[in-house]
Amino acid sequence: MVVGALAIATALASHRVVTRLRHAGRWTPRIAGALLAVAGSYFAYYGAWELRLLGGAEAEDPVIDTAATNQQSMASAVDTVGAAGWLALGGLLPISTGLLVVRQRRSARAPTRGGRDR
Repeated sequence: MVVGALAIATALASHRVVTRLRHAGRWTPRIAGALLAVAGSYFAYYGAWELRLLGGAEAEDPVIDTAATNQQSMASAVDTVGAAGWLALGGLLPISTGLLVVRQRRSARAPTRGGRDR
């Protein structure tokens, strides 16, 4: 979905918008790498916790409990919005992006006031 939105935005965008997308694209691998490192660290921690459980340790752990609480909160939020809400959001995002791009293009082509070109 992100790739499709970027493709549409690039096709319809001005030079300035494309330049901003390129600058944002430079940060994408770094952000993805940081998220992957955090997820991998949690995965390793969770594996070590499970091994401790198999060895007879207590199940209570503040990191695991916090992650479980966050997961339950996110699942509840997704359930509250429902399938129809997510479909509506998924449909509104490309439509609003397209309308914004069209508006920017029209304002860029609008004649300047004062009767002379710059």
